[in-house]
Amino acid sequence: MERKVIPLFFALLLLLNAVHAQCPDALARVFVPAVFGEGKGDVVTVEAHTSAGDGRVYTQIRPKIGISTQISQEIAAVLGLEYANASGCDVTFSIYGGGGGEVSGPSGGAAMAVLAAAAAGNRTVRNDLALTGTIEPDGSIGAVGGMVEKLHAVEEKNLTYFVVPVQSFFEKLLFFGENASVRLLEARNLGEAYEFALSEGEIVVNESQIDLVRAPENLSRGEYAEELKGIASEMLVEFGEKIKENKVQGNGQIEEYFSQRQKNAKTLFEHGYYYSAANEAFLGKVDLELLLDVQGGRDLNETVREAEECLKQDSGEETVFEESWEMGVGAELRRSWSEKNVKEVKNSSYEVIEEKYYLLREALYAKSWCMIAGKMKGEAGVEGKKVNESGFALMARGKIDETEKILTEGVEDEEAAWRLENAQELYEKGEYLASIFDSAYAYSSAKAGKEGFEKGREEIEVEVKSLLSQKYSGVWSEAYAAHGRYLYEADREGNLMGAYYALAFARELEKNTLEIEGRMKEGIEKEVVKESAGESVEEKKPADSPYYDGFLAITVIVVLLFVIAVLLFVIIFKLKK
Repeated sequence: MERKVIPLFFALLLLLNAVHAQCPDALARVFVPAVFGEGKGDVVTVEAHTSAGDGRVYTQIRPKIGISTQISQEIAAVLGLEYANASGCDVTFSIYGGGGGEVSGPSGGAAMAVLAAAAAGNRTVRNDLALTGTIEPDGSIGAVGGMVEKLHAVEEKNLTYFVVPVQSFFEKLLFFGENASVRLLEARNLGEAYEFALSEGEIVVNESQIDLVRAPENLSRGEYAEELKGIASEMLVEFGEKIKENKVQGNGQIEEYFSQRQKNAKTLFEHGYYYSAANEAFLGKVDLELLLDVQGGRDLNETVREAEECLKQDSGEETVFEESWEMGVGAELRRSWSEKNVKEVKNSSYEVIEEKYYLLREALYAKSWCMIAGKMKGEAGVEGKKVNESGFALMARGKIDETEKILTEGVEDEEAAWRLENAQELYEKGEYLASIFDSAYAYSSAKAGKEGFEKGREEIEVEVKSLLSQKYSGVWSEAYAAHGRYLYEADREGNLMGAYYALAFARELEKNTLEIEGRMKEGIEKEVVKESAGESVEEKKPADSPYYDGFLAITVIVVLLFVIAVLLFVIIFKLKK
């Protein structure tokens, strides 16, 4: 009996050793950029050491590690070991460099997950690469801040590759504007980051690109919102001249990006999509100015002053005339956006470079919106019968209330909230028509976002096709409907929701435009809005309205007939006596 027990004991011991053998005593390290102190970037070395154990995670006590970093280490260890299909491992993380200051934040999570997987597999991470990004419980890699500082730190370390989370369009422009020698590699998840980090030789795939919807040559033709044709033509010329006058330094992608943007604008103009053409030139010009300012080290305050100067030059009272009221409202809106952006930029501060560049972009938008407002005001003219906007106060108040309600029920939408806030400010200034239009944007955006969350792709596409089949009579409703058509035809798969947002806005604009024009024809030009507690909202017509005159005449006749009837009754009563 004892002879059978001893072999069984050794068999169990060998089995336990085999289990622990799955977790080698190994070390992996990688460079991780970080931002310390007052926005200074530096590169630290992060190590992961695996050893046989029961899944515990350890961290060094110097430098001090913040709570968010400790949480990231725990998630990273679990995901890394799962990815390597390892078990029975303890993981110890160590961080070296950074001047001994406290290390905090989740931005090293992706790097630590890669290291845990590499060490558990007894693999070596390449030494010409840095890695940043959070690690989420599902293995995806999330965005982090201070990217410009981190980029410079990686470049100063003379590293070749920088693995980053998928970058926003704005971040990519900034990266290329910095003209760094480092090659950016976007990783969506742990698997992609691991493959980059443990690859050999030159990495030639998935280098970060600037994506751009391309206007197809076979785009359907039309003449949409012809009132904007002159402005679109001017903006195409200005954008082309800006490209010709300024040589942007880059790696070839920058030149290709602006060349394609200019080509898009021309194609859209030639096919009659005048708003879309103007919008393409507008955005391209702002992007180009931002890159030039980044590369030239332009002062943020200087751009703000230019925007303020533009607003001062066009500080006269905005007027909206009946024959061109939509263009006048367009001018009022863009001026209000410019004023709002200037105010917000001046009240903001920044800690890292990308925040400064974000504010610079907002200041450039403010300046550009002001300039476009001037062009639209010129198109609207300065003669004709003015619209008495007070007649639309009740309508504007109702639209704001309606939009506030749907924003509380739908998905979070920062742009819609910003536009609703602007609509409220316009309302308080008495610019009721512009307020209605900004409310329309916020309402349609919130509603479309909610429907996009609740409905499937097929339902949304049916709705898009239905909206495309409708007729639009307003300048702006037709412009945005055409823009939705362009987005749908250019990229049905990738930009269906973009098309839906534009078309939903067009639908809301058309509804409001028809209501406004109906009120103008009826002569409703004055409303008195009483908003204090217990008071109702009262709508009145001016004395010079033909409807008011007719109502007054009928009232007089009725009163006279009543008086005559009373007199006849009295006479008859006396005769009977």
